Amino acid sequence: MISKLELITLSIIVLAGCSEPVAEYRDGKQLLNLNELNIKGEPIEQISLVVIKPDSIKVKEEAIFRIVTSNPDFKVVNGIFDCNISNESLIDTSNFKVDNCKKEFVVRNDTMFIALKPGKTGQFEFGTEIIGITKDIDGILRYHTTTFNYEVAE
Repeated sequence: MISKLELITLSIIVLAGCSEPVAEYRDGKQLLNLNELNIKGEPIEQISLVVIKPDSIKVKEEAIFRIVTSNPDFKVVNGIFDCNISNESLIDTSNFKVDNCKKEFVVRNDTMFIALKPGKTGQFEFGTEIIGITKDIDGILRYHTTTFNYEVAE
């Protein structure tokens, strides 16, 4: 037989373990406010976008840059640019489109692709901020930003 004190203690333990997810939704879209938290509101390791560059880049030849995440539990589901994004931005969870963001990179099999065909030699920085949208194993969507430098040879 369980005593009243044991029942109260058990209830507290169960309630403490049943924390509500902190992801917020509005009109069926997720608020992108969990970049540093997991679904329970606990801090997570920072996730970054990793740019994989070609070994050599030559003038007037197409170069393909690939972007993945630093953690395989976070899959790239969309890549966007020329867009203002913040923790207040909303994302459609069915197609990974961010409100007011129209310009996208190609994303296939958890990898974002950027193709460039440079017209001159030298050192360059990719001219715009790259925004990667990721989905974790709990289905939470997040955004990450990066840019990269590259060198073009003759």
